Amino acid sequence: MINLEEREVLLIYDDQFPRDCKALSLAQSMPRYKLREWNIRKEKLSPKQLAELAGHLKLEVKALVATSSELFKDQYSESDLDDQDWLSTLHENPGMLRTPIIAFRSMGKILDSGFELIRKEMGHGGVQSQKAGKQEVQH
Repeated sequence: MINLEEREVLLIYDDQFPRDCKALSLAQSMPRYKLREWNIRKEKLSPKQLAELAGHLKLEVKALVATSSELFKDQYSESDLDDQDWLSTLHENPGMLRTPIIAFRSMGKILDSGFELIRKEMGHGGVQSQKAGKQEVQH
């Protein structure tokens, strides 16, 4: 999944959140990079992909969980799940994944704001956009 070329970026987002849609818009205008988009509401991440994502971000699996989500507060706040259980839970409940997430070839991060993208690429033009799907993303 995180098999990216030198000038390629992957944005994992949830189209139900305005903040994520803003990050997508900014990423689409981000210069110098070919953009792969992954909307978690249209295509869920598998447990294996989620584990790979956590490794790429250098985070523990539980750090991918949006502890501010209503589902987490209602059903999981007192849970002591292991990594495999969290991976399954995030797969089944994509709205519990912290987003937006940006991944470059050698690093990635969970964005606090889409405006972090502007700081990275200010002053350059031209972006290529490509929707991530089963053909473009290795599963």
